[in-house]
Amino acid sequence: MKNNLDHDELLEDILADAAPQTFRDDLFARTLQQVRRRKQLGRARNALLAASAVVALIFFTRVSPTTKLLPTQIVSNSLLIHSQPLAADMIVRTDFAVPRVDSSSATVALLKSAPAKDLFRVIGDDELFNLLDGRPAVLVRRNSFEAELVFANPADQDGFLIQ
Repeated sequence: MKNNLDHDELLEDILADAAPQTFRDDLFARTLQQVRRRKQLGRARNALLAASAVVALIFFTRVSPTTKLLPTQIVSNSLLIHSQPLAADMIVRTDFAVPRVDSSSATVALLKSAPAKDLFRVIGDDELFNLLDGRPAVLVRRNSFEAELVFANPADQDGFLIQ
C-alpha cells in the first residue's frame, strides 16, 4: 500500500522546481475566483428560473379561458358582421325533366330459368359415325375418358349440313 504523504511530497517537489511561489499563489487565486464566479452564475440562473415561473403563473391565472369579455370591452374599431336569411326569390331550384317510371308485376314479364337436366344426351361411337352421313373420319382416343374426332377431308372440319 502506498503512502499518500510520499505522493504529496513528490507533487510539492515537482511544483516547487517547475514554478515559483508567486505563480502558485496566482494560480490558486484565479481558481478561487472561477469557483466563486460559477457559484454566482448558478445563483443568478436559479433566481431567474424562479422569477420566470412566478411570471408565468401570474400570466396564466390572469388570462384564463374562463375570463369572459363583457360587451363594454369590445374594441370600437373592430369589424362587426350581421347576417340574415336569404330571400326566397333568390334561391335557384332545378326541376328534373326525367319522367318517373312506374312499373308493376302486370306490365313486366318475369322469366324463370330451369336447371339443365335433360338438355343434352350422351351418344356412343356408333351413333356419332351415323351422324357423319358417310363422311370419312377417325376417332382417336388419348385415354379412356378423352377422344378426338379427326376428318379425312379438311373441308369437313369447319362443319357440314346433315340431310
